[in-house]
Amino acid sequence: KELAPGEKQELTLTFSLTDMASYDEEKSAYVLEQGDYLVRMGSCSDNTEVCGVVRLDQDVVAYQVKPICPGWDFEDLKPDAAVRNDERAVAAGCDAVSDVKVITIHGTDVKTLSASYRGEPKELAAGEAVSWQEVKAGTKSVDEFLAGLSVEQTAALCVGNYSEGDIQSVIGNACAKVAGGAGETTRHLDSLGLDTLSMADGPAGLRLSKEYKLVGGAAKSSDSALDGVFRDLMDEEQMKMMAAMMPQPSEEELKATVYHQYCIAIPIGTGLAQSFNTELCEVCGDIVGEEMEMFGVNLWLAPALNIQRSPLCGRNFEYYSEDPLISGKIAAAITRGVQRHKGCGTTIKHYAANNQETNRYASNSILSERALREIYLKGFEICVKESAPEAVMTSYNLINGEHTCNSYDLLTSVLRDEWGYEGVVMTDWYVTSDMMRGQASVHPFGSAAGCVKAGNHLSMAGMKSDVEDILKALEDESHPYHLTKAQLQDTARVVLKSVLRLAV
Repeated sequence: KELAPGEKQELTLTFSLTDMASYDEEKSAYVLEQGDYLVRMGSCSDNTEVCGVVRLDQDVVAYQVKPICPGWDFEDLKPDAAVRNDERAVAAGCDAVSDVKVITIHGTDVKTLSASYRGEPKELAAGEAVSWQEVKAGTKSVDEFLAGLSVEQTAALCVGNYSEGDIQSVIGNACAKVAGGAGETTRHLDSLGLDTLSMADGPAGLRLSKEYKLVGGAAKSSDSALDGVFRDLMDEEQMKMMAAMMPQPSEEELKATVYHQYCIAIPIGTGLAQSFNTELCEVCGDIVGEEMEMFGVNLWLAPALNIQRSPLCGRNFEYYSEDPLISGKIAAAITRGVQRHKGCGTTIKHYAANNQETNRYASNSILSERALREIYLKGFEICVKESAPEAVMTSYNLINGEHTCNSYDLLTSVLRDEWGYEGVVMTDWYVTSDMMRGQASVHPFGSAAGCVKAGNHLSMAGMKSDVEDILKALEDESHPYHLTKAQLQDTARVVLKSVLRLAV
């Protein structure tokens, strides 16, 4: 509580013993090593005192997993023997401190947990067409709805909504219900009554158009369709080409009434993290969630919690910390605030190891499995386990040579099997297309079929070529991401369950 001058309060702080485990690549396990663990308290990392020692009498495997994301070929930096001996000397000297308690734990008392990984999904038997209203009413199941779909309809579920030949569906006006929305789930199943989910970007609140018109029953932004992120992603020649392709406004649009909408700005990510105040962060999330309800937004494409690895990263203001614990706790608090509101969810991003902004679309993050698990994935793990965000967005970059959106290890083995995540996973915008190929790269762009195979449920913002790639992967066994119908259904099922939860 807030203390008056001279007042005291005794607090009890707890944490799980297994939080002290480190990842052992040779054992593919999180291991508690035999020895003394120093518990420190202080005002900052440079001003601490040892307040207790936990002594473990033998090595213990705390959590057994499997190796992920191969492809790194360097040896991690290790402290020399002198540094390790100094650390042992500090630990050994704790017995001489009379007011420091030493707690001995026997390794045999620590239970070893093991991750359980799923097998291949089973294909649903073909069924009759089912309306979405029957599913919402509870008279039909999601699987019965899914069994009645064609492969083309099922593939459309795994791709964001798009309009063939309409460049504005790519650049601006990507959401019919929300002016300035970033995207939405498919409308290609409207004949079956399937609802759509509307998405809006962040990070410091909702990013929507300030001015819009209602044209043909849809909200259409009056702001420049070329403003925002695409200016940074395209070179001058691409911008000119895109501007030339933009359709001219119709007479109906020219005469339509202009409406205005404004959103509240919350503090930037780093500012929120510096407060160390999770209650405050929940309030900020609550503000965003209330506006999501007001504007009809289902998924907020935030918060972002990548590690602030370099001061040169142009997006550090949006991220929280160089510490994954702080990152995960703050993101979880904001998510809890947003998801108090029915039909509203966060989309934590960019999963994972997105360490730069310049040319992030074509960069390859090369890192060891231990660094990946202990630093770059840990914040996401904390957020997933503490707040169950409705969505996760994969990053543009590759990890050890494979696009994150096409990584089964990241999206299924770790996210779903090891952490128990049940929400939807989407790509960042257009990672499965060549729209931004003006940036030189030795790496190919991602594959929508690869997304389905890996457990990335939505290729966003959605293009016809994404559906074509998925359908080709179903037919062609030589496709690098050859798919079975069962795998496609398994991915589409997650999208349908998300729509059922959020489209209220």
